Amino acid sequence: MDFTWNQFKPKNLGSGDQFALSLLARLQYPLMGDDTFTSGRFVPFLMFSPAIVWTDHSADNRTEFGVVAEAGFEYFVIPKLSIGPSFRYRHVWLGSQGQDQYMALGRLAYHF
Repeated sequence: MDFTWNQFKPKNLGSGDQFALSLLARLQYPLMGDDTFTSGRFVPFLMFSPAIVWTDHSADNRTEFGVVAEAGFEYFVIPKLSIGPSFRYRHVWLGSQGQDQYMALGRLAYHF
């Protein structure tokens, strides 16, 4: 599950906020596994999901649907702690128009 906040700045309308809730499915392929890193030390992944997106703006407040896709990799520093970059694409249907959004992310994750 993923909850994301970002600023929303439509042309000539000032700024607002956008919130998205996604339930991401993940495909991964662990590499460089050994006795210490049994699930791999380097793990490339793809994630995708539908999303519910709330837009809070002085000119318009609405709830819309979107789709999210993300590609990245994790590098395990120790067996339960990983770091890594990813790139996320989100398409949101805003009424009759769509909006494409792109995000570069950096992750620090503890794995239970």
